[in-house]
Amino acid sequence: NAAGFFTYLLPPVIFYCGLSVEKSRFFMALPSILTFGVFGTLASFAIISIFLYVALGFALFKLEDCLAMGAIFAATDSVATLQVLDRDSTPGLFSLVFGEGVVNDAVSVVLLGAIASTAKGTEAAAAGDDESSSAFAGGSFVLTFIYLLLTSLVLGTAAGLGIASALKRLALNDAHQELAVITLLSYLSYLLADVTGLSGILSLFVCGVVVSHYALHNVSDEGRQVTMTAFRTASYLAEGIIFIYVG
Repeated sequence: NAAGFFTYLLPPVIFYCGLSVEKSRFFMALPSILTFGVFGTLASFAIISIFLYVALGFALFKLEDCLAMGAIFAATDSVATLQVLDRDSTPGLFSLVFGEGVVNDAVSVVLLGAIASTAKGTEAAAAGDDESSSAFAGGSFVLTFIYLLLTSLVLGTAAGLGIASALKRLALNDAHQELAVITLLSYLSYLLADVTGLSGILSLFVCGVVVSHYALHNVSDEGRQVTMTAFRTASYLAEGIIFIYVG
């Protein structure tokens, strides 16, 4: 059930990834992470898509099919690499690979969403002049990708800052109340991004990073510990269910 997977199992994993980021090392390596995660993914996407279209596209697949497969194959899996690396002995390299893996997946998801949105929007235009509709589709794809990327980043940042402001202004005396505010508002940002056609994964990850950087300073020590433990447990359980379900 894809709806259940994206609604219940994926959000705890994504949010904990952003919440558990080592902020100092992550932001220190941010230029390298963005270089490999964004431009490296786009380069890999372009190379794979062109190869698939040239090799198989004329006979088996349409252009949008090759682009979709290029976006999927460009999402490299860094889990095996992270298992080999030691967080304590190579913290800089670990943060770089972890950050690049997360950004790589987010960019691939946004690319796939932009391809699907552009394909739906150009179905009517494809019935007309092939050259004009192809040019329109190419320009629409680039604009859609930029729009989804930027708006998802802005939504996640706004949600994280909103959670930090709410925790600062509300007089919460219990760690479970603080956990409830963080959980409900962060999940709301994920649902809002999904309803508006944005990337909920990217938005939720950015929200987790902002919450870790700002909001957790506005909660009690007990609330901070309860929040990290709760999301770590939820992420662990969700990953286990995903592995059992997917195989």
